[in-house]
Amino acid sequence: MINLLLVDDDQDDIYFFKQAVKKVALPINLSTYRDGKEICDYLAVNKDCENSIVLLDLNMLRHWWS
Repeated sequence: MINLLLVDDDQDDIYFFKQAVKKVALPINLSTYRDGKEICDYLAVNKDCENSIVLLDLNMLRHWWS
C-alpha cells in the first residue's frame, strides 16, 4: 500500500488529484490536509508514517508562513 499525504488549500486541485489517483493501477491510500498546521499535527501524533509520501503545495507555503 502506498500512503500519500496531500497538503493543499485548493479544493479543485485536491479533486483533480483524487481523480488521477483513482486511475492508477496501484494500491494507494490518499489522505488530504488543508494547511501546514494540519499536516504537522497529524505527523506529530502518527509516528508510523515514515513510509508515507508527502505532496506539498509549495505556493501555499507563502501564505502559511506570512
